[in-house]
Amino acid sequence: IHFNACLAACADGGHWPLSLELLSEMSAAAVRRDTISYNASITACEKGQHWQLGLFLAGAMDEDSVRRDVVTYGACISACEKAARWQEALAVLADMKGRSIRGDAVVSAASISACERAAQWERALALLRD
Repeated sequence: IHFNACLAACADGGHWPLSLELLSEMSAAAVRRDTISYNASITACEKGQHWQLGLFLAGAMDEDSVRRDVVTYGACISACEKAARWQEALAVLADMKGRSIRGDAVVSAASISACERAAQWERALALLRD
């Protein structure tokens, strides 16, 4: 619980380096990293403009047998959107749908915005209609 509280603070401030360090310390201390731990770190990476690290952490969740949730996907898609990586945002969205995870307003808005930023209005419109 203490680690997750610290990770949440890192997420709030976008302190992604400290967040990654805490995740590593959890492993070294044999503290199980859970969905909340990873989501906080992914959010810190998103706020710190490090979309690739966010996607890497989402992949690490699979390796760590930690379930992704809608917050995981929302943070990853938002990170891609902020970096103008619309194709990656749509790939993350497709992965979410492939895992039968229902999206929310954050996922929808970030996906549409990623397409809009790249002048992919047909794709944005298609997402709006989904």
